[in-house]
Amino acid sequence: MQTTSEIGNRIDSSVSETEDSKPALSLQFRLCEVLLIFVVFALYVSFQTPDSNEAHYLTKAKHYWNPQWCPTDHFLNSADAHAVFYWTIGWLTLYFPLPVVAWIGRIICWALLAISWQRLSYTLIKQKWMSVCTAILWLLGMHYGHMAGEWVVGGVEAKCFSYALIFWAIGDALQHRWNRAWILLGIASAFHVLVGGWAVITLFIAWLLVERSKSGFVKMLPGLVAGGLISLIGLVPGAMLSAGQPDNVVASANHIYVFQRLSHHLVFNSFDQNFQIRFGLLSAVWLIIAGWIFFRREERKTNLVNAFVLGTLLLTVIGVLIDQVLLYQLAQHQLAAKLLRFYWFRLSDMAIPLGMAFSLPWGLMLIAEKRGWKVLNLGRYLLGASAISIVLLIGSHFIDSSFNLGLGRTTDHPDWKPVCLWIKENTPADAIFLTPRYQKSFKWNAERGEVFSTKDIPQDARSITEWSDRWNAVNRALYYISVPYKDRVPFVYTADPLQLKHDQLKYALDQVIDKYDCQYLVIDHRITANAWMKPGSTYQKVYPTAQSGNDTYEVYQIHE
Repeated sequence: MQTTSEIGNRIDSSVSETEDSKPALSLQFRLCEVLLIFVVFALYVSFQTPDSNEAHYLTKAKHYWNPQWCPTDHFLNSADAHAVFYWTIGWLTLYFPLPVVAWIGRIICWALLAISWQRLSYTLIKQKWMSVCTAILWLLGMHYGHMAGEWVVGGVEAKCFSYALIFWAIGDALQHRWNRAWILLGIASAFHVLVGGWAVITLFIAWLLVERSKSGFVKMLPGLVAGGLISLIGLVPGAMLSAGQPDNVVASANHIYVFQRLSHHLVFNSFDQNFQIRFGLLSAVWLIIAGWIFFRREERKTNLVNAFVLGTLLLTVIGVLIDQVLLYQLAQHQLAAKLLRFYWFRLSDMAIPLGMAFSLPWGLMLIAEKRGWKVLNLGRYLLGASAISIVLLIGSHFIDSSFNLGLGRTTDHPDWKPVCLWIKENTPADAIFLTPRYQKSFKWNAERGEVFSTKDIPQDARSITEWSDRWNAVNRALYYISVPYKDRVPFVYTADPLQLKHDQLKYALDQVIDKYDCQYLVIDHRITANAWMKPGSTYQKVYPTAQSGNDTYEVYQIHE
């Protein structure tokens, strides 16, 4: 009967040989794997632009380089929190339209993610095609197992670059290149201070748990210092967002940011219970597999990755404790808001699926080796199962997109882009618009400023409080012209606006128009009562015209 160490030695010789003892994959084969992973990523993401946060990030980047573009928009004129991203991608907006810039950014991000993932995966499991399998398993885990809504593969934004650098840094740590790993994480923090900063902490936890006796702290101190200095490029602007602001303004901004706008990402008690259950089950399964691997054999690389994942899970536990103890038991709302805005759940949404993607194949290999199965055949089976899984994943992704075209996806409506194009071609460049509450891409398509956008919350404290004031004013105004639209849409009021007096409507709208110098109003008939405009109004309908025909949207010019 074979001992555990003998099984481990056989796996080391057949699966996880060092680079000195096993020829590395040829450059051509590695490129082939990278290309396949890239294709998987591309198929997973919607081909529509803008996707996810692209309208938020890229319009800000365009305004950063050209302040005369949408010069009157409140969000675009707020503090710039991601200068490294703007310098990396934003300058392209001077030469290309936003959709083209989005595609250039996507291709760069997906390529970097594919390269860094293939390198990380092959460092762990030296089997051909296994990096493609693990990438698919990771995507599956993130798609179905996230708790706080985090994603990595999608539209282009700052965190995509950070995650690619994190994967590369973990790969370097696995190869004892700790100084370079810390420098890479410093660059990741410069792109996105929270994503990169949490990765520094969790990789340091991994070093403490697995590597401390083998890689001394003093030896990697130069990398820590260099990475820390680089991270200041992102850390200092982030710290300055609240600098010099009164304590009450900062406290109010924290409360707005955490509880009013982003509770679905930041507050555990606000998460969908189904997401909590799925994430909990995925975490439990990973803990069992990772613990079994740890106690069955000594495998430094796998244990180091799992220790990194464990660090992210510890951050999640801290976030839950802040929510349940500080917020609900001690009622320390101000302190809870101050702490919860640091996205305690973000990294584990990515890392638990990552741990599963690598631990599951390793666990199967342990079983296969013990029972005398051929590891190569096991790899083929995994590849086949992964191919079926990615078909199901991509299919479910497109199904989700197809059946989620309500008010929350105004961008998808066929009448949306025509009205935006008309606005772009027929209104002054500095005009300010009051727009439908649920759209996310008005600036992207119409290239005009908005009084308010739910999606576009600023990052600096004073602008956040101003954003909240606009939220309240706009919602009060649009209350009087809104009708219920299926209970799935948030912030829809149930009162019958047709029974409200015309002077109430005019007073509410005029408050917004006068305070924010609004010149145009865009009406969405799916959420607006018919015949809301009364005779004698000072609002003149300018769209649709006789030639443009649009059954969904109307544009009114506001006359003084």
